[in-house]
Amino acid sequence: FGGAQVNDVLNLIPLIKSLPSADPDRIGMAGVSYGGMMTYLALTRTGEVKAACAIGAPSVRCKWEWASKPSIYEESRSYFASSPIHFAHLINTPILIQHGGADHRASPVDAQLMAAALDYYDRPYRLSIYEGGNHNLSSHWPEAFQEHLDWMASHLQSP
Repeated sequence: FGGAQVNDVLNLIPLIKSLPSADPDRIGMAGVSYGGMMTYLALTRTGEVKAACAIGAPSVRCKWEWASKPSIYEESRSYFASSPIHFAHLINTPILIQHGGADHRASPVDAQLMAAALDYYDRPYRLSIYEGGNHNLSSHWPEAFQEHLDWMASHLQSP
């Protein structure tokens, strides 16, 4: 799952490096929702991204109630197996995980589980759950965006 989309994201890295005004040693990546999940998956395949942020990103691709329905059990198993949480050990990029506490599209539990997996493998991350926050954090945008900017600035400073 996501192979073609992750490849598309990763193909941006050589493009960035080809730009005369870009600093190839200070590449950042961010994604919201599905884009956040693509960020997780892209980070498992490259070390060229120096800082990242995932907002409202799913980390476990399975609806637990699916497992009780035989007709879609195999499909749910393959979704679960391709979940970013299973590849946390491959992420070495510092990642800011931001999630709305009232997100009805991707549960804040997804953010907590991803943080726990990163913590287990001693990977660099920060988890921020915005109480009452919605899926894309528009309800908390000024403070969420400032946290995002501060995170990127702290990890993408010139050497």
